[in-house]
Amino acid sequence: MIDVAIDNVQFLLNPSGEKSEISFDLDNLGDLPVKGIQTQIYQSKDLNIDESDRLIRSNRNNLAAAETKSISKIFRLNPNEGNYLLIQTDAFDQFDEIDEGNNFASIPCGLDLSIQPMNYTLSQNYLTVSYNVHNQGMRSDLTTAQVWLDGQKISTVPIVQIDDERSHGVLHIFKLGTPLVGPHEIKVIVDPDNLIHESNENNNTWLFPIQG
Repeated sequence: MIDVAIDNVQFLLNPSGEKSEISFDLDNLGDLPVKGIQTQIYQSKDLNIDESDRLIRSNRNNLAAAETKSISKIFRLNPNEGNYLLIQTDAFDQFDEIDEGNNFASIPCGLDLSIQPMNYTLSQNYLTVSYNVHNQGMRSDLTTAQVWLDGQKISTVPIVQIDDERSHGVLHIFKLGTPLVGPHEIKVIVDPDNLIHESNENNNTWLFPIQG
């Protein structure tokens, strides 16, 4: 029978805006040849193929029994259209295969840092702000995060590298000169110096009111 699998997926990002490259192997693990199997590559905001995804490449391949064919595609990546590349072979389900579950593969192609649930406490003259920085996509580089109080920067901390779908807990502790009285505003900014190119730069800031 036929069994075509996707293996050895690699992605080379060109951050300068020039064309990037994705490569992978198509393996015919079965004992029959395959003619004209359709393979498609998408850029997606998640790990599911749907009509909102950008189709990057679509092509047909012939594979002899037990043959492996290396595929390489060069394309211009639009970082605003998603953080993942999805590869689907036998895209139109034309072939009856031994294993239908190995026709799909994914690899991160961008990243997006965002701020997740935030808390603060006021205790005597100390303000504590805590939250998580979540990453979706490729491993992030080192950066920083800042806390601002009523338009004045009061704290900067380093942010470590964060892997795909992981979060990094952040804690700011600041000693106030005088106790806070009445309403105030806290602003948290992740990657304030824009050291990391992200698919969405609009979710790195969070404003919220506090009461002294």
